[in-house]
Amino acid sequence: MVGSYDAMLQRRQILLCAPLVLLAACGDGGPEPSSPVDPQTGATGPDVVVFLIDTLRADRTGPGGREGALTPVLDALAGEGVVFSQAHSPGPWTLPSVVSILTGRHIAEHNVVQEKFELAETIPILPQLLLDVGYDTANYHRNPFAGKNFGLDAGFQICEHVRGGATITGKTLDPMYDAFDGGPYFVYLHSAEPHDPHSTFHPAAKRINPVSPEFLTEYGQLVKDYRNATRVDFRKRPLGTTDNTEEQRGYMARLTELIPEVENIYMGSVSVADSRVGSVIEKIKQRGRWDDTLFIVISDHGEEMSDHGGWQHDQSVYQELLHVPLVIRFPKGEYGGTRIDEPVSLIDLVPTVLDVVGAPASGVRLTGESLMPLVRGEAEARGPQLVGMRNNQRKYFKPYKEQRGDLNLAVRDGKWKAIYNHEPGTLELYDLERDPGELEDLVATEVELAERLKLFALQSYADLLLNSERAQEGGLDNADQETLQGLEQLGYLGGGEEEEARDDERQQEEGKR
Repeated sequence: MVGSYDAMLQRRQILLCAPLVLLAACGDGGPEPSSPVDPQTGATGPDVVVFLIDTLRADRTGPGGREGALTPVLDALAGEGVVFSQAHSPGPWTLPSVVSILTGRHIAEHNVVQEKFELAETIPILPQLLLDVGYDTANYHRNPFAGKNFGLDAGFQICEHVRGGATITGKTLDPMYDAFDGGPYFVYLHSAEPHDPHSTFHPAAKRINPVSPEFLTEYGQLVKDYRNATRVDFRKRPLGTTDNTEEQRGYMARLTELIPEVENIYMGSVSVADSRVGSVIEKIKQRGRWDDTLFIVISDHGEEMSDHGGWQHDQSVYQELLHVPLVIRFPKGEYGGTRIDEPVSLIDLVPTVLDVVGAPASGVRLTGESLMPLVRGEAEARGPQLVGMRNNQRKYFKPYKEQRGDLNLAVRDGKWKAIYNHEPGTLELYDLERDPGELEDLVATEVELAERLKLFALQSYADLLLNSERAQEGGLDNADQETLQGLEQLGYLGGGEEEEARDDERQQEEGKR
C-alpha cells in the first residue's frame, strides 16, 4: 500500500467530501491533455484482433470452468493461448466499460458514465496509438456504444455499425482486407449475442433444450418492461422521483421463476457467439495471417440472473457482472496452455497490446499495467487492485439505492474481494475461493483485512479523482437515427423516453384546458 496511514486518512476525507457529480465529467481544471505516442512508420508487429462478446459471463464458458459449456472455439483457443481466470470488466455495463477497455483508464478518469456523454478528444484510445505506429485500424460493432457517437471512432480508418439482423462473422472482415495494403492491422469486433438471448439463440436451437414461442414472447416483453421500469426518470427528472419498487419487484420475481428457461437460451446465445469467433479465426487462417496474429477474446460485462436477487446488468459490481473472459492467443501459439489466476482488470489490455507490438507510449497516461510480466512468469502477486466500479446515473430501485448507493468500488486482493459502497459508507468482503457467489459477507469476522481494503479503495478512488478528465457532452443527444435504432434494438432506449412523451402529452392536454 502506497503512502502512510495519516496520508490515507487525509485522502479518505477528500473522498468523503467529494460529490458524485465529479464523476459526471463536469469539473473544472484537471491534468494536461494526454499526448499521442511518438510517430513511427513501417510497423512490423503482429496483427491484433480484439473480439468482444457483449454480456458474456466468464462462468458460462469452458475457459471459465463451466462443465458442458457450448464453447468449443473458446476451449480450443484457451489451449492455444493464455487464460486469465480472474479477469474483471472495468464496469457493469457497456459504455463506460468499453471506454475504459480502449483507453486503459478507470471509469473515474474518463467519466463517460451515461449516454449523454462521450469520450473527450484529449484522451487517446488504442487505435490511435496503433495508427501512429503504422497499423491499419478497423472497428465493426453490433452495439452503437462502441462507435462514433460516443467518441470511440477516433483512430479507426474503418468504423462500421453492423445493423439490423446482420452479424459479425469472418465475412465481416472481407472489406477490411480489400481496403488495407497487407501491413499489420488492429481490428476491434464487438458482437452482442448474449445481450438479448431470446432474439439470438436460433442458430443454436439444436444444441439446447426446446424453446416454446410463448416463452420467447413472454420473456422478451418482461425484459423490455423491466428495463423501462428501472429508468423512468432518466433524462427527465432526478433519479428517485418515481418510486416504482413494487412494479420492479414484480418483474424480477417473474423472471426468477423463468431461470431454467433463461439459462437455456443464454447458453444457446453464448454458443452462437462462440461459433462466430470461430468464423473470424477461420477467415484469418484463410488469409494466411493466423500465425502472426495476437487474438484476444473479452467481454464488457456479465449478466445477473437473480444471483443477488436482480436481473440484467449495471446495478452492482458483483462477480456475475464483473467477472468476464480474457483469453489471449499469442502469435505462433506462444505461451499456449497457460492459465493465470492472478486478479486483473481489462484496463490492462491497452498497455499489454502496446507491450506486445513494441509501441512506445511516451506521454500517454495509462492506469492499467501490461500483463506480460504475468504471462512470462516474471511478476509476483500484484496485491490489492481496484478492478472495477459502478457510477449509476441512469436507473433507480429504492432498495438498491438504500443498500448500495450509486457509487461502488470493487477491490481484489488475491482470493479476497471487497466492495465499498460510497453513499451508505459500507464495505462488503468475500472469500471468492470458498464463496464464488459472494453470498457470505465476512466484514464482521475479518475486521483488520476489511479496514485495510476499505482504506485502499478510498485512496485509490481519491487518486483517480486527481487524474480525472472531463467527458464531452453529446453522446445520445447528438446520435443519428441509425444509432438510436441500434440502441433501441438492444433495449437501451425506452422507459425514460416513453415517460417523457407521456409528460409532454399531459402538458399539452393541460394547456388546452
